[in-house]
Amino acid sequence: MNLPPPDLPPESEPDKTPASSHARRGENPPLSDSPPVREPVSSGSGPAPAASRPRSRAPLPDAETIIGMIKDAITYPLRGGGWAAIIPGVVLACLCTLGGWVPFAGWAVVIGASCYMTAFYFRVIESTVSGKDVLPDWPEFSNFLDDIILPGFQMLVIYLVALAPALALAFLGGLHLDSDDSVLGLGEILIMMSIAAYSPMGVLGLLHFGTLGAAMPHRVIPAIVRCMPAYLIAAGAVFFELFANHTVSLMVGWIPILGSLIEWAVLIYLMIVSGRLIGVMYRQNQAVVGW
Repeated sequence: MNLPPPDLPPESEPDKTPASSHARRGENPPLSDSPPVREPVSSGSGPAPAASRPRSRAPLPDAETIIGMIKDAITYPLRGGGWAAIIPGVVLACLCTLGGWVPFAGWAVVIGASCYMTAFYFRVIESTVSGKDVLPDWPEFSNFLDDIILPGFQMLVIYLVALAPALALAFLGGLHLDSDDSVLGLGEILIMMSIAAYSPMGVLGLLHFGTLGAAMPHRVIPAIVRCMPAYLIAAGAVFFELFANHTVSLMVGWIPILGSLIEWAVLIYLMIVSGRLIGVMYRQNQAVVGW
């Protein structure tokens, strides 16, 4: 005899409700019969996407940006209360000028003034890197050794390290670093180029890490390479400062007292301008330098 069909539950149609609706109702979304789609995973050894790769070089800004940086640096010493901030430098220049006429004590005055201006030069760079657009205050005399003498000694060491290749050529290759007082010789140009190429990043390393060891070649040269070609702006600023100071000295150095005042005034102004350009260059490329 024929048996009645089994009493089976009716077939249910697949749930076509979007998974997001289940989630809104606090339910788990139904599992799909189709195999899961795997997202492509990049291999750890393969190159990262171009957007996520860090830039390995600091590009040279366009002409308009460079002109803007130069204009900013030229007006920086006179911005805001800049005139009042430069007065101590003028007084210092007068003391150095008069001190040059005093036997023995004159050298001590000149060395002390050079150290004091170096400390101010460091402050200009630090202030610019921190984002400030006005001149900082001149260093205080609360701790004469740490605030005045130490920066001068540190700058001297950086200069000696920068001049090491030129000095090696002078001793080993017979290159004469001196020249006639009325001309700019090959040796003097080499000295200026050596200082301009090394000292900006050396000073930045010193100020960033706070130790003289950070201004040594093992840390400075790789940073210069990473920061090229934008680093040429800082190097060019220092070279122009040295070249202009030498030219002004040839032009007015023979004038008693007044010539020395003009030399010191130009030195202080160009020192501030070059420090500003160094700080701006580093501020724009700090990530590339990698410190």
